[in-house]
Amino acid sequence: MNWVTLEPHEIFLASQVGVLRRYTSIADGMKDRAGRKMDFSADIDGAAGEMAFAKGMNLYWSGGNKTFSVPDVGIVEVKTARSSVELPVYEHIPDDRIVALVFGNMPKFRIVGWIYAKDAKKIVPLSNKGLGYQSAHFISEDKLRSVQELKNILSSFNNKEYEW
Repeated sequence: MNWVTLEPHEIFLASQVGVLRRYTSIADGMKDRAGRKMDFSADIDGAAGEMAFAKGMNLYWSGGNKTFSVPDVGIVEVKTARSSVELPVYEHIPDDRIVALVFGNMPKFRIVGWIYAKDAKKIVPLSNKGLGYQSAHFISEDKLRSVQELKNILSSFNNKEYEW
């Protein structure tokens, strides 16, 4: 298993990034793209999941705000789940994007697996799971590719210049 534990200072930093993201969205009059109510916890959890992913994969995490058009960590879009081990892949995610699932609650997270967005869009139909959220392709854990395979792909990008 690919478990990552955030240290107290990392929890604090991820929490601050999450609060900043939600505050900025409220100040800019933005609505949650996934259709959730305006809730700080989703942004805090998301930031913590991104940090845990970066830590577990030995990658830099910028903790960026208003960076909707670029991946969360390196070349990877990270989705964090607390109660369901399914990866939501939304239609707006570019087909060539790698999307990874992180599951857990602070301070412990598990990097579950990943899939290319284009593959997710082919194998599972859009659904909102009856929750009223934005529709997504919900990919179950057994359909995700291995974390080790992703580590191998990401290591090929080390020491290379590329644009996001």
